[in-house]
Amino acid sequence: MKKLFTICLLVFFTISGNAQWYHGQFNVSNISELNKDQLNLALSKSLKAIKAGEIWTGVGIGVGITGGVLILDDMSKRQYRTGILGNLPTGETAAGVLCLVGGIITTVVGVHKWTVALKQKTEIVMELVKFKGSASMYGIGLKIKF
Repeated sequence: MKKLFTICLLVFFTISGNAQWYHGQFNVSNISELNKDQLNLALSKSLKAIKAGEIWTGVGIGVGITGGVLILDDMSKRQYRTGILGNLPTGETAAGVLCLVGGIITTVVGVHKWTVALKQKTEIVMELVKFKGSASMYGIGLKIKF
């Protein structure tokens, strides 16, 4: 169990270690150095990543619920079985546990991808403001024109 927890932490920190995503994609040290075309390309990539995160999250929730239903269904049938092997779990329980664990993992990966892509999208949109005719950002509370 400790090894599994350590591996999960390692994977989580490896996946979440993309704080400066623009350095890996465009080889710049600051997001302000990107031009409008690069920002639009990064925006389209982040929108695709948001959609992928939403899909992974939805699929993970569905698979996890299916696993839970399989486990509960087998547990309700178990009381009616008789004999020496009557109370032992069956293949349905094993499939339910696999679905439940797989659904939880898929949901965690999907939510992580979704939130990271949303953060990237926010950064990109804030940088794209400087390429508009008027440098203003709605929702901040102040409208500043240069």
